[in-house]
Amino acid sequence: MNKYKVVIVDDDEAALENLSFELRKDVRFSLKGTARNGKQGKKLIAKVQPDLLFLDVELPDVTGMKLLQEIRGSVSWNMRIVFYTAYDKYMIQAVREAAFDYLLKPFEERELRDILIRFVEQAEAGQRMPYPIGVPLHTGQTFIVFTPTNDMRALRPVEIGFFRYCSERKQWEVILSNEPPLVLRRGMTAEQITQY
Repeated sequence: MNKYKVVIVDDDEAALENLSFELRKDVRFSLKGTARNGKQGKKLIAKVQPDLLFLDVELPDVTGMKLLQEIRGSVSWNMRIVFYTAYDKYMIQAVREAAFDYLLKPFEERELRDILIRFVEQAEAGQRMPYPIGVPLHTGQTFIVFTPTNDMRALRPVEIGFFRYCSERKQWEVILSNEPPLVLRRGMTAEQITQY
């Protein structure tokens, strides 16, 4: 069995150790290296070409978003990015940058396990992440949406009645013409919806 290569870029020592420890428990993944800043992270990413990158949003020398913009043109392999941070204020930006997921520090084992399960399912199914980072996740006449359980669903425009924002849950919903409303993943923005 091929192990999935993982890299962590994070300057928080305790958070880095905690994530490293949890990742080592899963035999499907091989932690190939860690970096404490953007400069080291950029070199490590290019060298290892990880399948999965855990990236802190606030690094000492650069933001995680800026680092992604800097490497965007050089990533030719299928890499998924999980933003790993203590701040939920960056979720919307992370989604805009086509992040695979968002893991808040400190995390619960279940949250990490869910991300890893979804990663393996998509990798084994041969699903590629859209690249470059930030490219809308749609093709032709379908609208790709992500549900709160991180499932991907393709909808045809004819199935979509309208979108509405549920302020109680703080999430967008798709009102479908032939089914109950479909709740979209947290972090989905009106701007992303209108891009389609």
